[in-house]
Amino acid sequence: MKIFVFILVIFSLSISLNADWLYGKNDKCVNDFYYKNGTFYYHYSKDDNGSNWHSTTSNNYYKYLYSGFSYDPSTNICSNRDYLGLTSFGYNFMYALTGLLFGFLMFWLIPGTKK
Repeated sequence: MKIFVFILVIFSLSISLNADWLYGKNDKCVNDFYYKNGTFYYHYSKDDNGSNWHSTTSNNYYKYLYSGFSYDPSTNICSNRDYLGLTSFGYNFMYALTGLLFGFLMFWLIPGTKK
């Protein structure tokens, strides 16, 4: 039962990682982007269908991408997400430590084969 609860907590933490990115050059939320052949392509969160892709050939596009934002379609605002009172860096750090703890426990609690 304890392992089931632990897996449920890990699963609930992983669901909350699905977030938008703030593209600071345009101050809009981006939910998908990729880089191909020297061009940066991005899709705004307010565009529901996937056909409205925008692009730029700027070399420093990565300086304007900020993680940990959430788009609210009712107000059309891209706001900073607050994870349990932590910044996105602190939350990701906590998430990584939880993964290390889980790996450590699995290494020592699961019996190996003895010869």
